[in-house]
Amino acid sequence: MLAPEIIVRGLITAKFLVSQLIKFTIPLLILFYVTSGIASLPKNSGKLLGKTVGLAYLSTLGAGIIAFLVAKSLFPILLSGAGELPEAETVLTPFLSLQIPPIMNIMTALTVAFIFGLGISNTSAEQLRKVSDQGRDIIELFLNKVMIPALPFYIAGVFADMTVKGTVFATLQTFSLVLLAVIAMHWFWLSFQFITTGVALKKSPLKILRTMMPAYFTAVGTMSSAATVPVTLQQTKRNGVSNSIANFVVPLCANIHMSGSVISIASVAVAVIIMTGAGPVPSLLEALPFIAMLGCHNGGCTGRTRRSRNGFCRSTRFNAGFYRRNDRTANRTPLSPR
Repeated sequence: MLAPEIIVRGLITAKFLVSQLIKFTIPLLILFYVTSGIASLPKNSGKLLGKTVGLAYLSTLGAGIIAFLVAKSLFPILLSGAGELPEAETVLTPFLSLQIPPIMNIMTALTVAFIFGLGISNTSAEQLRKVSDQGRDIIELFLNKVMIPALPFYIAGVFADMTVKGTVFATLQTFSLVLLAVIAMHWFWLSFQFITTGVALKKSPLKILRTMMPAYFTAVGTMSSAATVPVTLQQTKRNGVSNSIANFVVPLCANIHMSGSVISIASVAVAVIIMTGAGPVPSLLEALPFIAMLGCHNGGCTGRTRRSRNGFCRSTRFNAGFYRRNDRTANRTPLSPR
């Protein structure tokens, strides 16, 4: 270990505490931002909500299908000489394990935000609109003054934890080509989305994408959509998106637009099937229920979709076990999709 253990445990402690704050804050962020965003839209904004959810799901489904087809075609060649999956050598615990449970889960926050946001928009309930706007302002202040400055410590803790476990280099050696292929597919899908957006808005896709780069690198460093929301929101507004649309869409799509997650999960699931010899990789028709379910229940779907081929489901259960084994404290690994 290059750094003294006390420093590494300090970084792991910071990562743990920031992670707890993120988990506590995200439902509140969704509740106030989405409520305020929907409430600030014109009446009958349910159509905008429906279009947003539909477009997000179609994008997620399309990304998953492309990732599965690429992985099925490419990974048998890339993984022909792959080795064993590594075990963690050392696990350090934080100095302080302070649990900060959120006051509600994400789906509850989304549901409440939809109900009250649409209700405020249609009934012009000014007192509730004022409460949602003031709650949004308080959360925004907390994000800018506490969460965003704390993210570098969180990222440092993630990498310190992976390094001390001794699995990061062995994992990358085994999965390096898979990881590169997943990143390439991420960039392909990002390019498609930003080029389409640029053409529709008659703006330079490169300029829009360059503005969003801080959010991208925050996502890569934290491996968490939730932790990236504050930066994404900030950069989205810098791209000229109105406050009402940004406050509504960004927290919402951080939880329903899971194209990056589906690309990662579908690709790594195929890789695990090949590496463990669990059986032949299923056809697209057999895997489609799995991919479709990922798009609508991403957070808990891995290993639970029973309608797709049994071998494919068994491989995803192994995949989830691999994530947990290699990162019991952070619940994420370098290949974790979010």
